Amino acid sequence: TGDAAILDRGPFDFVLLQDVLEHVEDGRVLLGEMDGHLKPGGHILVGTPNAANLNLSRPEYFWNEVHAPYHLHIYTRESVEDMGRALGWAPVDFFDRPYHDRPVFGLNARASREYQHLIDGTMDGVLEPVRLGKALTSPKFLFYAAFGYWLSFRSDMTVIFQKGV
Repeated sequence: TGDAAILDRGPFDFVLLQDVLEHVEDGRVLLGEMDGHLKPGGHILVGTPNAANLNLSRPEYFWNEVHAPYHLHIYTRESVEDMGRALGWAPVDFFDRPYHDRPVFGLNARASREYQHLIDGTMDGVLEPVRLGKALTSPKFLFYAAFGYWLSFRSDMTVIFQKGV
């Protein structure tokens, strides 16, 4: 939740829409609203779970990617790109992982998932103050902190669009 009045300062050169699209009734409507806040030639990053890479036999997908009943839709790359193209946006880049999944110690999706599991098994744990002592005494967390980027489930995606001029 944020201050909607900040949108009055636009249009913007860059809009970040991370982990939002899957929560709304109609993604086309939301992207259409964002189009009005994006300058011609501007970029929008859309990050969301990737339906094409979800293995529903793995229970850990139900914590974040499926996240029922909060995720109303799970999209494929093609469906997100089609929604953007319908607005005149050109897909300019694609990553088969979330934008925050980096090859830096502890800053990857597998380490985040393991930390979440250590704290309380819900997404709420990542919104609380970091419990570094608990994380650093977990061999499994330390393993994923070091190597998790290369062991990614690739269950999320990031599509970057550029709005037509």
